[in-house]
Amino acid sequence: MDLRIWQGAVVLAGVLAAIAGGEYLPGLAAAAAYIGVVALTRTAEGRWFLHLCTGCLVAVAAGLSSPLWAVTVMLPVLACAGAELDCFATKGERKAYLVFSVLLFLLAVPLAGMRHAALPLASLALTVLAGTGFVAVSWARTVWKAQKGDL
Repeated sequence: MDLRIWQGAVVLAGVLAAIAGGEYLPGLAAAAAYIGVVALTRTAEGRWFLHLCTGCLVAVAAGLSSPLWAVTVMLPVLACAGAELDCFATKGERKAYLVFSVLLFLLAVPLAGMRHAALPLASLALTVLAGTGFVAVSWARTVWKAQKGDL
């Protein structure tokens, strides 16, 4: 995918977050700073880091209106940094990132609406435990296959 699509998504999400929130001036200033950094950066070396830093600035400004907007801004920022690092070379990697984004967004929607402290922490802990279990099972399968000589 073209990097300009991801950059446009960051700017669009930042501007929408600024318009949707009560504090619109910091969001618009952060989106303008992001556009300025992207426009003034001529070399490709280290550009992913600048995307990440200025994108985090936009996400913090968007977080003034809602944590959900911060997640919405950070997903294209991470995709932008990943595209700069050639992390999405194959279709499978792009699909995996899309699945990750959708799951994170679906997890963030109920967490943003909850006003309890224990429920979001419990759901976050369950998510971490499920992810740890998945990684442990994948690692055990890889070790088992390596011992059998299937790899």
